[in-house]
Amino acid sequence: MFNWTVIERVPYLFRNGGVCSSHSLVRNSLESIKLQGDTSGALHPNEFAHLQIADLVWKKLNFKALLRV
Repeated sequence: MFNWTVIERVPYLFRNGGVCSSHSLVRNSLESIKLQGDTSGALHPNEFAHLQIADLVWKKLNFKALLRV
């Protein structure tokens, strides 16, 4: 109905990058406090996760078709 493009691989990024991982892809409470002064950013994707998600989106979308005028 809305022509959404699903990026199926995103959940798999976090399979080994959870909170307890030494290479976590989510922000913890201390990082959130340091960056934004509160804990509201905890458990959200960190910059490394966003870079990986962006790469998946880039590969999935057909940008040439999207940019046609």
